[in-house]
Amino acid sequence: MENVNRFHFTPHAARRLLERNISGEAVKDAITHHQDKDFKYLGEHGGKVSRYAKMHCNGKLIVIAELKKGECWIITTYYE
Repeated sequence: MENVNRFHFTPHAARRLLERNISGEAVKDAITHHQDKDFKYLGEHGGKVSRYAKMHCNGKLIVIAELKKGECWIITTYYE
């Protein structure tokens, strides 16, 4: 659904992935093949920060990320 060429994980997001046992591949899948997307605000890189959601085996994976011109900055992620 989303055309992303490059992913960037913020230091905060990288810590949350480890703490919550979430794979980077699951996060990328939630962005590119999300089931739900809500726009939140304009981001620091000039893109749109949105909340992406996708069902996974552990529940609904939520990813907050900023997208701009094929680049994606992962801000945080968690299971709901």
